[in-house]
Amino acid sequence: MASNRATMPAPVCLIENSSTGQLRVNQQALEILSQIDQPVVVVAIVGLYRTGKSYLMNKLAGKRSGFSLGSTVQPHTKGIWMWCVPHPCKPGHTLVLLDTEGLGDVEKGDQKNDNWIFTLAVLLSSTLVYNSMGPITDSSVQNLLCMKELEEHLKVRAGDGSLDILKVFLRFFPSFVWTVRDFTLNVCVDGKPITADEYLSNWLRVKTGASDAVQAYNLSCRCIQNYFPSRKCFVFKKPTSTGMLERIEELTDKDLDPAFVEQTKNFCSHIFNNTETKTMIEGSTVTGRLLGRLTEIYVETIGSGQTLCLDNAVLVVSLLENSAAVQSALTHYKEQMKERVSFPSHTQKELSDLHDQCESAAIRIFLERSFKDEGQQHELELMRLLQEELESICTRKSFPSDQEHVTDILVKQPEKWKLKDYESASHSTVRHRSDQPASHSTVPHRSGQSASHSTVPHRSGQSASHSTVPHRSGQSASHSTVPHRSGQSASHSTVPHRSGQWTETAIGNNTVAMPAPVCLIENSSTGQLQGTKQALKILSQIDQPVVVVAIVGLYRTGKSYLMNKLAGKRSGFSLGSTIQSHTKGIWMWCVPHPCKPGHTLVLLDTEGLGDVEKGDQKNDNWIFTLAVLLSSTLVYNSMGTITDSSVQNLHYVTELTEHLEVKAGDGNLDISSEFARFFPSFVWTVRDFSLDLIHDGKPITADEYLNISLKLKTGSSRDVKTYNLPRECIRNYFPSRKCFVFKRPTSDDKMKIIEELTDSDLEPAFVEQTKNFCAHIFNNTENKTMKGGFTVTGRLLGRLVETYLDTITSGKVPCLDNAVLALSQIENSAAVQSALTHYKEQMKERVSFPSHTQKELSDLHGLCEDAAVRIFLERSFKDEDQRYQLELMKCLQKEYESICLKNKEESEKCCKALIASLSRNVEDKLSSGLYMEIGGYKQYKSDKECFIRQYKDTPGKGIQADEVLKEYLHGSETMGNMILAADKSLSKQQKRIEEDQARRDAVEQDRRAMQENQKLLQQLLYDQERSYKQNMEQLLQKMKQDQQHASKEYEKVLQAKLREQQHLLESGFHEKAKKLEKEVRRLKDKKEETQSRSTLSTAVETVGNVASLFLPGIAGRALGLASSFFSRLF
Repeated sequence: MASNRATMPAPVCLIENSSTGQLRVNQQALEILSQIDQPVVVVAIVGLYRTGKSYLMNKLAGKRSGFSLGSTVQPHTKGIWMWCVPHPCKPGHTLVLLDTEGLGDVEKGDQKNDNWIFTLAVLLSSTLVYNSMGPITDSSVQNLLCMKELEEHLKVRAGDGSLDILKVFLRFFPSFVWTVRDFTLNVCVDGKPITADEYLSNWLRVKTGASDAVQAYNLSCRCIQNYFPSRKCFVFKKPTSTGMLERIEELTDKDLDPAFVEQTKNFCSHIFNNTETKTMIEGSTVTGRLLGRLTEIYVETIGSGQTLCLDNAVLVVSLLENSAAVQSALTHYKEQMKERVSFPSHTQKELSDLHDQCESAAIRIFLERSFKDEGQQHELELMRLLQEELESICTRKSFPSDQEHVTDILVKQPEKWKLKDYESASHSTVRHRSDQPASHSTVPHRSGQSASHSTVPHRSGQSASHSTVPHRSGQSASHSTVPHRSGQSASHSTVPHRSGQWTETAIGNNTVAMPAPVCLIENSSTGQLQGTKQALKILSQIDQPVVVVAIVGLYRTGKSYLMNKLAGKRSGFSLGSTIQSHTKGIWMWCVPHPCKPGHTLVLLDTEGLGDVEKGDQKNDNWIFTLAVLLSSTLVYNSMGTITDSSVQNLHYVTELTEHLEVKAGDGNLDISSEFARFFPSFVWTVRDFSLDLIHDGKPITADEYLNISLKLKTGSSRDVKTYNLPRECIRNYFPSRKCFVFKRPTSDDKMKIIEELTDSDLEPAFVEQTKNFCAHIFNNTENKTMKGGFTVTGRLLGRLVETYLDTITSGKVPCLDNAVLALSQIENSAAVQSALTHYKEQMKERVSFPSHTQKELSDLHGLCEDAAVRIFLERSFKDEDQRYQLELMKCLQKEYESICLKNKEESEKCCKALIASLSRNVEDKLSSGLYMEIGGYKQYKSDKECFIRQYKDTPGKGIQADEVLKEYLHGSETMGNMILAADKSLSKQQKRIEEDQARRDAVEQDRRAMQENQKLLQQLLYDQERSYKQNMEQLLQKMKQDQQHASKEYEKVLQAKLREQQHLLESGFHEKAKKLEKEVRRLKDKKEETQSRSTLSTAVETVGNVASLFLPGIAGRALGLASSFFSRLF
């Protein structure tokens, strides 16, 4: 060190952050600062961890390495690290660079600790750099929540509540620079280019309105605007490919993206030329030594649990510094007088002149170092000490002849302490910011040469590079080694691609092939959500089970690209390249499932959350809630790394209980278990991930990385509860969780045309990761089901969309049970109609009137009824008390009875027409009187028997053949008797014989007709019994399947709760684990209930009792039939 400044070859830790969150100052760093008497320009950088803060600070130091860059998922910088270098543009100034611990460390999770790190960065810096990844979003502004709490951590003056704290902060706070890293968009608004500063200003515009959502949105923006009126923004492209990022310290500018190099130069130039010298609250210039003292005071105050008071801090520093200034000035005076005075002096004037020179230098030293010397307390103290020292010199060394001159010196001395008139003290005791250092007067030595009055010796003769304080990684910052990935890719299943080309939207095989996505739910400028008729019509035509994948996340994070890959296309869902969000509402793409024949894959791409131009938190909540309600797998997409902030961005999960009910009015349910039964599986995709999956020196999987990020913290403080809340919700609501990390796909320039690129144009690792992601989605995402395990088809999905949107629009909260109930009523009514229509159509197509026999009609009825019941049961769900199935049974029975009646009528009509035709010869002879002649009866009888034989031999008469013939014979009986009576050729005996035979023939015909009617009745009773059997067998099979689905649901949730309970026990949350035991027991009981036969027997009894009212054929036999069903089923 030389010339009042420190030369540091590498950074050292200034403020250590222990594992308990306790902050303490590193003595080595304080010693370095204590040796810097130059004014300091302090630049501090803050932001989420793993966002490249350290790299920018190295560039400001003019180095490629220094502040350690980490490449694992754990944060590297702990506490605040410092690097003091000569200022490249301000001679006589030292540039102090402060690299802070990344905010939002998931393993730390202590928001209070983050708040103090942020507060210290603000207090110690001249320029505060806030570093973020990707585009500016509402979330990245909300990440600055530390700023909102500055007033809670700082006060200006103890006990004074009348101060305008904002004005004081404006005087004292640093300038503000927002650096936006890995920025791939075009900085345009409404098609017009804007500057980065305008981009930031647009983002910080407050919204009008008085709602809680608007107020929360505006709070962070107002804090930035109010506390930091001097704001600047820089956007940076990604420096190089993902693979080369791991060794970025070794790369030169020519190895990096030229645009990034230029952007970095512009940033450094701004910092060097516009960052002012660090000052304290009342404007005093801060040197390195003062910076060290301020750091000590701030950290000690924080450690004591007190609130930082800016005035108190300045007062304490001034007391320490002014006391040191007195001692420094006095020491300098003594050393100079001792060195320059030779006793005895030739004359007293010679001594007086030397005293004047040394005193002037001492005064200058004091004035340059001291500040805020209220009441000139220290100034007067220095006067007293110099006076005593002068008296001592004069008394011991003076000559008697010069006593009068000595007295004159002592008497006139105080006049020199009129500070405002002191010729060399042209500046006031309160020094304001200045870019020029005060010149130090030199005291001439005897040799006539001048020398600087203050030199900074090296500590122990060694430079700062021999620090014994360990660097962040435990190694020298400039030689830290970062373990690289193994280079081996994880095995993955092959994803089959759909063959063939898509055509225009076509309907076939109960599904729809869509050539491009359509909007499913529109989001108007007023935040009103509404379903589109086109999309709902498409869904209404899909009777296949659907597998629904929805993606959510901040806007401009690449959600649409992943959904296009799932659709097997490079384009489809629109990808935007400007700073404005592109997808609005929820868009839908239905494609054949590549791995599940007979299933449709429905892809839902949602509007980006945190859109600055929308700013309506409530709207984002509904988009997120709908994505959860409609999907089988929910993909949450984020950029960079998983930080506490990215977990907190999922606050929508914590608010699901405000936007959803399970059962109206039931507050006794464990909402987490009910949500877990119904909610989708959860996949977290981490994009542009450039780190190594290493934790505590050991490789970990992406799933383990997610689980580490979701670990809970012990404790009951508000900060711990805030940290744990979203993690508990994710763990409890989504028991099935998966994580995928993706490298950056390609360079920034190519990102704008990524839809045109093939896999060969992309980063191989990204291509492999994308294939693994798609394979997981295709092979592991289950069919969409509703609460209760009911399978959802496209048609049902469309009805769900309408039901949820109607509820949201009405201002109510969607209730899962109510939604399922409302949907079941609509769908079950439609199922009855569909089944009944199918029955009618099939019977119309198959039945030819009249049927040959009743059995023939019965068999057709049985086949069509069985198909109709099957259609009903396949479509219906949640048919409580079998209301709709009984309605179908009743309708089918009524329809069958109607068909039977028509069959009977058609048979009668046919038979009567046949008899009329065949008996025409007989009727003609009767009309002509031929049968009234002798022998006429014999002829009549012969003709009649002939036409009866013809009648009986004629097919197709139907079930009324005997009945119609009987009626005909009864009607012709009188005429036959008349003919018999008129026939003179027959004796009385013969006539009696003929009469008896005619009576016997009539009785026989009556018997045959009655027998046919009895068979018909028996067949109808049989049909009713068969109908009941068919319905009950299919119903019991369906109920058995529903029980299995419900049991599977409960088993899934039960196993998740048991895993969570084990995790809580292992993590020390014994009380939480104990509370969970009650819910585990409840789930076990519920699972046993689903397997009980009592529900089935109740259903059978209900159906039997009601069906008996319109199916008399089963009266008194329903229970017996039910027993036989149970014996076959169990």
